[in-house]
Amino acid sequence: MQIKYYCMLSIFQLPFYFKYRLVFLAAFMMQFFTACKKEATLEESNEDVNYFVRTDNPSDPVDHALFQFYEQTGIAGFYNDTIHRKLISRPGEKVERYDYTRLALTYALQGETATGFTYLYNKSYITELLPFMQDQVVPALPSNEIIPSLFFVDSFYTFSTPLDKKMEHGWTAIYGLNTVGVVVKDVSMMNASEKEVYRASILAGIAEKWLLLTHASVLQTEFYQITRNLLKTVNTSANYVFIPYEILVPVNRIPQPEAMGLLYHPLALYSNIPKEFMPTESIDIRAFMTAAFLYSEEDFLEKYDAYPAVIQKYKVVRELLLKAGFKLQ
Repeated sequence: MQIKYYCMLSIFQLPFYFKYRLVFLAAFMMQFFTACKKEATLEESNEDVNYFVRTDNPSDPVDHALFQFYEQTGIAGFYNDTIHRKLISRPGEKVERYDYTRLALTYALQGETATGFTYLYNKSYITELLPFMQDQVVPALPSNEIIPSLFFVDSFYTFSTPLDKKMEHGWTAIYGLNTVGVVVKDVSMMNASEKEVYRASILAGIAEKWLLLTHASVLQTEFYQITRNLLKTVNTSANYVFIPYEILVPVNRIPQPEAMGLLYHPLALYSNIPKEFMPTESIDIRAFMTAAFLYSEEDFLEKYDAYPAVIQKYKVVRELLLKAGFKLQ
């Protein structure tokens, strides 16, 4: 009887079941036909606007020089990281809200950054720098198109930036997400030799990322591995880690940089005292690329004739730069 009761109950529920199914079907059909109604014509937005374009501002000598540089090279230069501002607040909002388009020297998914910079203090130096860039730097590039834009700054820094940043070590430019940061110097006060070092240092900062994008595996096996193998001979437990050597080996056993296939040991603060640090991969290759742009092959081989590991790494970098299309001495 219990089974019959449930069967009878389900029979009484059938009209309601079909009723709700009809209501659901009708709602679905109404949604279907409503979705097919004619929509408003799509309008073009400004999402694809190219902000890497310079317009002339004759009243400002620096802006005018940047415009002329852009016309002649196709490369947009800026001294402010905010290159566009768009009002996005709705009418009636008490506080105006803006969307900013900015230059970025680095990029991380969570918005965190290990690279910082200081804004240019004296932008008038740019007017002297731009002819130098156009005549000495741009012609050595594989193509002008490899530079998305230029961002002129007083300085930049990373987690592993050495304390003794020198132009011959390649710490004058950094290739970021959508721009190349360039540390501005007063080229009018430089002699010919200083200008050559400055040029080589800028090119090294541009070329570092370019080689990492195109020849990363070759650099690991044929360049960095040379120093890794040599560091094992002094019983270091790490390599290319930005830490003081004295943590790894006794102070009297810190190896000579050239003996490890390095051009220098960077200095950094350890307990507020400058110490010799093990270089990162970036520190190592920046120095060698600067040397490749600065010295002819003959001059470099003569200078480091006693250090075969240095010469071997120099030849690897020089060959890769030439393959990538950079022009060397």
